[in-house]
Amino acid sequence: MNVRQVFAGIAACIAATVCTAQTRPFAWRALKATDPQVSYERISLEMTKVEADFNGDGKPDQAVVLLHKEDANRAGVFVFSAGATTGSSVKKLGEYKFSAGEFMLSAVSKGCYRSEKLTVCLRYSGLQRTEIEYGWGTLYWQEGGKWREIQFIRGEFAGL
Repeated sequence: MNVRQVFAGIAACIAATVCTAQTRPFAWRALKATDPQVSYERISLEMTKVEADFNGDGKPDQAVVLLHKEDANRAGVFVFSAGATTGSSVKKLGEYKFSAGEFMLSAVSKGCYRSEKLTVCLRYSGLQRTEIEYGWGTLYWQEGGKWREIQFIRGEFAGL
């Protein structure tokens, strides 16, 4: 390995870090393993992020839970579109207070989901944030280029 290759590797690493920092919304930060909200008995870092094609462009997008820098009890669910390098490719879907309840993000396959009162059809993958302990959640999906959401309780929609 020559000096040019070393500098090219360092430059690529720095560029990747800068791009990641640019896409993160101002005043929000990633969860860390040392945050009190993260406990491998209840919530792991793996439960706070998921990849799927949420907008139908054939590229995996990433959904993550971020903490507010000034209030660690404030959390938000954000979707980063594939190839995002500016804040315009980031969408905040919801914000909530961290509670003692367990939660997780998961991708939902495209298709139709029915309850007694409602049918929701997803053209692309959707995103589910589930409050495991209490049995409720939020389903997010794109429809006509806009994000939609519904609240649901465990067992309300078959397949969720």
